[in-house]
Amino acid sequence: LYPTFELSTFPAYFSYPLDRVIRTRYEYLKFVKKVPTDLLALDLVLRHGDKDFAERVANDLDGGKRFTTFARLRKEIQSKELRLNREQKKMTKTLSRKIDS
Repeated sequence: LYPTFELSTFPAYFSYPLDRVIRTRYEYLKFVKKVPTDLLALDLVLRHGDKDFAERVANDLDGGKRFTTFARLRKEIQSKELRLNREQKKMTKTLSRKIDS
């Protein structure tokens, strides 16, 4: 019931990129800032730009540098994981063809 209410009161949620904005901010709050995110309102987390989010929501005192670094490193790691997954799939297909022939 709570998520439905929240989505109906903050429909702009659907305009935010899920991975780049929403997940990044919730992961930052949960894993870096150790904030319990279960009851955080979507609009509180999403209404600000990155710098204001870091300062106002995450209570960072560095002008958003720590959050920006977290977001950049998270993106780099995901890109590497994606490349590895593609390479693994390619290798699996190649091995499968060799086994079948």
